[in-house]
Amino acid sequence: MTGSTGVSSDLASDPLFPALKDYLIDHTGLSYYADKNAELADRIDRRLEVAGAGDCTSYLRLLKDGRAGETELDALVEELTIGETYFFRQPELFDALRDVVFPEIIEKNRATRRIRIWSAGCATGPEAYSIAILLKRDLGAALAGWDVDILGTDINRRFLQRAAAGVYDEWAFRATPDSVRTACFRPQGAHHAIAPDYRRAVSFQYHNLVKHPFPSILHDLQAFDLILCRNVMIYFNRDLCRKIISQFEGCLVERGWLALGPSDLSIDLFQHFSMRNIGGAIVHQKPGDVTIHMPPSPQPSPAYGGGGGIVDVMPPAPDVEPRAGAQSLADRGDWDAALRAYERLIDAEPLNASVHFYYALVLRQVANYDASEKTLRHAIYLDRRNALAHHHLGLLLHKRGDAKGAIRSFQNVLSVLAGLPDDTPIENGDGMTVSDLRGVARLNMETRAVL
Repeated sequence: MTGSTGVSSDLASDPLFPALKDYLIDHTGLSYYADKNAELADRIDRRLEVAGAGDCTSYLRLLKDGRAGETELDALVEELTIGETYFFRQPELFDALRDVVFPEIIEKNRATRRIRIWSAGCATGPEAYSIAILLKRDLGAALAGWDVDILGTDINRRFLQRAAAGVYDEWAFRATPDSVRTACFRPQGAHHAIAPDYRRAVSFQYHNLVKHPFPSILHDLQAFDLILCRNVMIYFNRDLCRKIISQFEGCLVERGWLALGPSDLSIDLFQHFSMRNIGGAIVHQKPGDVTIHMPPSPQPSPAYGGGGGIVDVMPPAPDVEPRAGAQSLADRGDWDAALRAYERLIDAEPLNASVHFYYALVLRQVANYDASEKTLRHAIYLDRRNALAHHHLGLLLHKRGDAKGAIRSFQNVLSVLAGLPDDTPIENGDGMTVSDLRGVARLNMETRAVL
């Protein structure tokens, strides 16, 4: 059977089909399709017809073709996964968050007055916005003056653009009470847009759970109180699930929480967690009782208020190179020790732009936004081609409400990277390439432009 372009639907017989399948699984982790050649070939065939590719060779060439390849991979992932989601999906989980999980987090974090939440595999954003609505409507009094950060990440850039736009059709509200939709959304033709009060604490960024590192202060993926990753693991093989859960553990503060989908559960993968059944919702809690709290920051965020951070007391190994040791402290959220480590490095290397850059990232994590912005600008003064510093300045300016300044910073990223080969590694970029950073900067420009 052939489509209008003459592309055979029986791609599994193409000599390059195994290489195409390996490339897809390697870049997305979608090992669900490892033994489903016919189903995978049928779905790829739909994309071949749209893309005008005649066979696996030409389609694989397209997937490897820089930005065009990124765009096509997004479309293919959308074809291969269930990206459709809706607000307050699995109501028993949101009841558990409201009644048990968030009250425990609030009690634990009273000294820091800060909450960090990660919605991993956020698709088009309803989960992240549902959390923001729950916190604001049900726990707003308890969180007055707090700094609340809700980060949504996904592998699909088109989903992230829709998430940032925050505009949804009726089907997305099938589990949402009419009173919540009326109070938290604004009519926009036949659709509904999330109201500003419920979008300010939420941000979105591109992240690939399979290819990109975490925990990582460079990617702002560390020291979370709650991580949600629902209905994502069903596509991964057991070894990859075990690896990702271990990485999630490293991203959580002591006594932090992990929530997966009902179909993602396998008890032996959570040996380092305590499992709790709260009204039918299964959540996992990282053990640990001893934490040291940073004093609250005097600077409130536009969303909820002032911040701080949870830190632990484990020093870096004595034989670790100072810069690597400081970054390790930051990656696991030991802010107090990381601040001291970077201050020592700055004393020793006052003209090192990279040291100032990472120091600025830690300052942001403790909600010292003035000092973080000043330090980022100093890092750029020392090295005007520091693309990472321009990028993180853009993120910080966006958080502080300066949309024009943020877009200008992302434009500077693209200017710095102009003409560089896609596979060029970014210095001190935690494995990031020019193609990665260029794509993230473009996405940030597009998503900030719709806000």
